Amino acid sequence: MPELPEELEHIWNWFQKLHRRRQYGFGANPLASSEIAAWASLSGWELSAFEFDALCRVDDAVLPILNRPKSAIDNNISDGKSVADRMRARGTVKD
Repeated sequence: MPELPEELEHIWNWFQKLHRRRQYGFGANPLASSEIAAWASLSGWELSAFEFDALCRVDDAVLPILNRPKSAIDNNISDGKSVADRMRARGTVKD
């Protein structure tokens, strides 16, 4: 797996913090724009339009993985594929 460019590490770190506070209903819900804005404000960050869009795109790529049917997870849990590999296979991430 290629290494994350240093210029984007903060996006991934922010996403991980936001993801830990994600709301769930019948599955994982998308991160709401209002939640991202509130988190940024409370954290003292001023998000650029690029950073906001990047957070949303990461969330869009991760949601289908989080919301796969349990049987799909059970059938593939030991296939050795990482989340990044699965995202690449779906075309949501490129090398």
